[in-house]
Amino acid sequence: MYLAKGRDCVFYILRRWKSILVIALIGAILMCGLDVFKTLRRWNRDKKQCEIDAIEYQDAFKIAQDQEDVYDSQIESNYAKIEELRKNPIIDYDIDKVGASSIFLQFDDVTGPEGELKPFPSGIMTLYSNALTDITDWDKVGKKGNLEGVYAKSLFSYTVDGTSRTIYLKIYGKTEKESEAMLTEILKQIDAYTDGLDADTRDSFSYSEVNSLTRVGKEDGFVAIQDGINNRIRDLNNEVVNLNNIKGDIEYPVEPPTMPTKVDVAKSFIKYFVFGFCAGAAGLVVLYYVFFYVNGKMKSSDEMEYLTGANAMVYDFNKKSKLDRFIAKKENRDLLYTQEDAVLRTVSNIKLSNPEMVKIMFTGIDSEKQIKEIKKSLEKAGNLGLQYGLEKNILTDKEAYEHLKFYDGVVLVEKIDKVNSIVIKKEIEQIELAGKKVVGNLLVR
Repeated sequence: MYLAKGRDCVFYILRRWKSILVIALIGAILMCGLDVFKTLRRWNRDKKQCEIDAIEYQDAFKIAQDQEDVYDSQIESNYAKIEELRKNPIIDYDIDKVGASSIFLQFDDVTGPEGELKPFPSGIMTLYSNALTDITDWDKVGKKGNLEGVYAKSLFSYTVDGTSRTIYLKIYGKTEKESEAMLTEILKQIDAYTDGLDADTRDSFSYSEVNSLTRVGKEDGFVAIQDGINNRIRDLNNEVVNLNNIKGDIEYPVEPPTMPTKVDVAKSFIKYFVFGFCAGAAGLVVLYYVFFYVNGKMKSSDEMEYLTGANAMVYDFNKKSKLDRFIAKKENRDLLYTQEDAVLRTVSNIKLSNPEMVKIMFTGIDSEKQIKEIKKSLEKAGNLGLQYGLEKNILTDKEAYEHLKFYDGVVLVEKIDKVNSIVIKKEIEQIELAGKKVVGNLLVR
């Protein structure tokens, strides 16, 4: 069984380019007609209603746009905060090598000249704790730890115990040396607070630095500070995601229909024309594709040669356009003969391959005009020692079938895409039953 090739299918469709073009144009015209109908309906809309719709649309659009602007502002603000947090060098500190320096400030009573205790000034602990927060020059402190002041302040902590009159100070640094230098600067500034007090208050208490400690290693307090920064970055990123999701859910109003302009009409006309053209062409191509595999017609010289076992010559009986001839030439691998040349080559090949044969029947012809044309071509072929007979189809013409016995070989003349391959098989069967064989094929396009 002959298996149709994809190449055969392609040229089967290309041979029908005229009908494809016609259907494509019809599709384009129908789609353009639909577009004209829709355009006329829109033109018949009330102009006032269009204006009302436009105002309502603008109002609804403004509300949605304002909502989006609010979310965009929040997102931008969060990105700015994230950027600022990522600039913080603390998040890059090695938590296993961080330096930590701490100290206790012990506030004590003092005695007078006669050994009596002077009253401890009330509010002095609050004064110092407030001074640590409000008066400390954190830029100077940060400079000791190679940090900006705001970052140094985030590394500092203190607690006040009014009962024992102590203030516990602690600060972290990238290294032990830097943490110690920053704590020293803080203590230096605390001394300056004391110098600023009036003489009576300054003489009514004293404080000392006790339990000074500096170490290197992992500190839970620093881990909490570092985690706090990273968690804040994570929370801000999550908030940005949520804001984007909310922003994405904002429903903008559907733009209302407007009175079409000439430019709109032209663009729409072109769009519908192209769409209709492509849809019509594609639809017919698909239909031909189906026909190729189901209609059972003989579609190529390869198929004819497969069925008969004899060489097949293809030619155009009628004059074709340049495009038709170009397609035909490519289909036959740049070999496209005239009728005269195809007939000459066929009879020459028969004489060379079957020198014992004398009388050759040309059958399958159903057109008187075509019979006359082939006869002329045979006359031009000259005397090759062969005698020719032009007969009608042996399946439909009883006389042609009866004449089979007078010939040595048969040349089938068939039309591509017209004759059914089953019919050709029956012709071959009848020829073989008559004791003859097919020695050549002429395929008419």
